[in-house]
Amino acid sequence: MDDTITKQSLELYEMKQILERLVQNQTENQGNDHTDQNDNEYVVQEQHTEQQPTEQQHTEHQEETQREHQEECGSDISIDGRDADLLMTIRDISDSLSHQIQKETDLPQMITTLPFVSQPLALCELAPLDQTVQIVNEESQLETTKKQVEIKKNDKAVTLVEKEPVTVPDKDEQEKPIKRRKLCKIANKEVQDEDEQGNPPTTSAQIISESTTPVPDVEIREVDTYNPMWKVDPKLWKEYLQWKRSRKTTHEQRKVVSTTRKKDFFRQLEENTWVHRDTLDLLLSHLQNKMLHLKHHCKRSFRILHSSFLLGINKPDCIVWNHIFDTHLVTPDNTKAEWTDPTTHLTIWIEKDVEYYFNTAVGDYNHIPGWGDVNYVITCINIKEHWLAIAADMRKCRIYVFDSMPNYVEQKLVDEALQMHARCIPSLAIAIGVNLHSDHFTYGPWPIRRSKATLQKGRSLDCGIFCAKFVECLVTASDLGCVTVSNMKLFRQQYVLELWANKYFC
Repeated sequence: MDDTITKQSLELYEMKQILERLVQNQTENQGNDHTDQNDNEYVVQEQHTEQQPTEQQHTEHQEETQREHQEECGSDISIDGRDADLLMTIRDISDSLSHQIQKETDLPQMITTLPFVSQPLALCELAPLDQTVQIVNEESQLETTKKQVEIKKNDKAVTLVEKEPVTVPDKDEQEKPIKRRKLCKIANKEVQDEDEQGNPPTTSAQIISESTTPVPDVEIREVDTYNPMWKVDPKLWKEYLQWKRSRKTTHEQRKVVSTTRKKDFFRQLEENTWVHRDTLDLLLSHLQNKMLHLKHHCKRSFRILHSSFLLGINKPDCIVWNHIFDTHLVTPDNTKAEWTDPTTHLTIWIEKDVEYYFNTAVGDYNHIPGWGDVNYVITCINIKEHWLAIAADMRKCRIYVFDSMPNYVEQKLVDEALQMHARCIPSLAIAIGVNLHSDHFTYGPWPIRRSKATLQKGRSLDCGIFCAKFVECLVTASDLGCVTVSNMKLFRQQYVLELWANKYFC
């Protein structure tokens, strides 16, 4: 430290000598300019005589200031003060350097006060950001790639070694959320990331939809037998009612299966209103996903068809009306063929206009089973603003029709509405090879069996809920005796709660 101060004092002495020579040259130039002014010599001498006491006092003050500065800096270099501004400038520079030296002295003490970490620390990060004085001392330069600092803490030597420079991420990068893989135990299978799956609900209390109202955790019990009459949790139902009545959630959209819905959707489903086509499709899709996660409760495998499947086939301009008949088939080149000819069936369904139906029957072999891998192919049809559930038994080659009000729709209308479906379903089954695995396959239109019991009476608008609950009881092998008018309110609450909370109950 003494060598550093001596070196700085020598530099200050050299600066002083340069400044003195500059002042002396300036004084000599000014003296030459005044040699021709003889008329004013007396006045100048008189003024010089009056200023001598003042200059003498100023010189004594500068010498006193010089002695104080020498005592503080520890230097024996004499500095005469001809210029007060020069002296103050030199003193400011000296104070700044002294302050910087003090920072270097306190640096090891600052390091020892840092908490111990398992990662190397970059010493350059300890310097203040607003530092403007560059340290030129070679002993104080910081290496960013190779350095070693020994810290004594609790009488033990701790060595921090940094082999590579430490990079600090930007603030924007630090605030980015880290995507983590979420796992849940469902049938001992690993669940995909949320971005890779089609929004499947879980049996846990996780709510996938974005909501301002948190949904409380509800204990979901695992049972051996599926109960279609499961009771609605009062705590969760209370949270739903608060969400429905809140003005803050008026425009909130909650994720329902593969789409989003506002509170009007849940309100209409809860109340005794007629179920629209898209709502019934969502209920059946929700049941499909539910049984995929609760496989131990699904006693009969099934595949749900969208209502557009039947609507498209029933259109008069659909080409199947020109190729599939009750007794025979007609090829695209107008050649008659038998029902037992699988090539003709395949040729009809690979046409561009009906390729969608063929792909639907095939499935994707991963997530969507084909018709040959299930017991039932299920959908719904609307006749005279009344919903009927359709279940095609792929093993017995029959089509079952569940009707909660058989007296409301005439049998003739039902036969006409299902005439082409009774032909197309077996034709598609032959095209994908289902007939090859059945000894009792029916080649031709499959017979239709319609329920005769009247369950829905009066002005009830619950035909869609009847159909959804019938399908649920069919695939879980539950007793159909619970499907009554008196239980419709409970069933509506069940569907509302499952869709709103995105959970499965049983």
